[in-house]
Amino acid sequence: MRQIILCIVLGVMTHVVSAQKYSFTLKGDIINVKDGKVQLYSPVDSVKALLTTEMKDGLFTLAGELDAPGLYTLNVAGVRFSIVLDGKEMILYGDYLQPDTKLLKGSPVVKTRLALDRLYYESFDMMINEALGKYYEMTENGQKQSEEAEKFIGKAIRDAGANWRAHLLDFVKTHPDDLYVPVRLMQEVKRGSDWGKKAYEALTPKMQASQPGRLLKEMLK
Repeated sequence: MRQIILCIVLGVMTHVVSAQKYSFTLKGDIINVKDGKVQLYSPVDSVKALLTTEMKDGLFTLAGELDAPGLYTLNVAGVRFSIVLDGKEMILYGDYLQPDTKLLKGSPVVKTRLALDRLYYESFDMMINEALGKYYEMTENGQKQSEEAEKFIGKAIRDAGANWRAHLLDFVKTHPDDLYVPVRLMQEVKRGSDWGKKAYEALTPKMQASQPGRLLKEMLK
């Protein structure tokens, strides 16, 4: 009787562990490349591949289980794509010569990424573009440098950076439970943002405990 009960308990535990795994299928359609090996890596381990498959004529299918949705590195015939996996059935349309995953279909976080890209353009790029126009006027189209012009463009870059980070922090506060948010914050921490801890604390406990949330926390130590 005890053995039967033990078997039932073990069976339930195995089912629970299995249910906690993240299962997915990623199909790839990559231009400017033909055949090669496709490997998926953890962002903290570039030696041991988590999953491997073969690519033929730029097409591949990678399927399996991971501990959790999150940030990973996709090695496509020697070229690395940083990718956030969070969907069940996904298709990646990409360019081997310009590795990017913004055309990842079936991934909920892509919408957030595009929204943040637009926010970056509006809060940073537009300010820089306007400042560069004035800078070129001050330097006669870049031919004549001046201390005043250099101070101007330096301040403009700092102001644009501060403006972007302020808008990003507001975005975090309104989207604290979005898986892509800590991924984007990691990019900012790499640039030396001193407000990273405040942004991390704005995330929900669930997102802080997520795979990218834990990676972000390590970067902030």
